[in-house]
Amino acid sequence: MKYNHTLLKYSTVSNTKNKSNPIQQSIKSVNSRQHHRLIKIDCAFNAKI
Repeated sequence: MKYNHTLLKYSTVSNTKNKSNPIQQSIKSVNSRQHHRLIKIDCAFNAKI
């Protein structure tokens, strides 16, 4: 459940990126790399199940 919560948090941040806000923009640039890594983790996680 903790894992899913993390994904939810990242998707929430990416959903708010449409509102132009300097802090959000800098968070977005960090999260875009994080998100790419999460997708890889997600694939590995699903492959195990």
